[in-house]
Amino acid sequence: MALSFWLSQGDYCDTPHWYGGYMCSIDVPELADLDGLGPRQLASVLAETDRARRRIEAIIAEIVGIGEHSVAYAEDGHTSVSGWAKATCNWSSGE
Repeated sequence: MALSFWLSQGDYCDTPHWYGGYMCSIDVPELADLDGLGPRQLASVLAETDRARRRIEAIIAEIVGIGEHSVAYAEDGHTSVSGWAKATCNWSSGE
């Protein structure tokens, strides 16, 4: 299974038609295959998945920041970027 996300310009990436930036993929094992991994493989998958999670969280923060700056949340009738993000992503108040 592949997980796609944006990276900086220096990385090898494919550009989706709707975004002017760069998008990359990493391979992640199926959940059922995790039990069969050895300790080093499991640690490697954990580290790679954590790096991807951190990049994705940084991208989410940037998107929310742009949504706030551009007042994109108002198009849907939201009065705040937090309300927009919660409704768009089905987040709880703590997220």
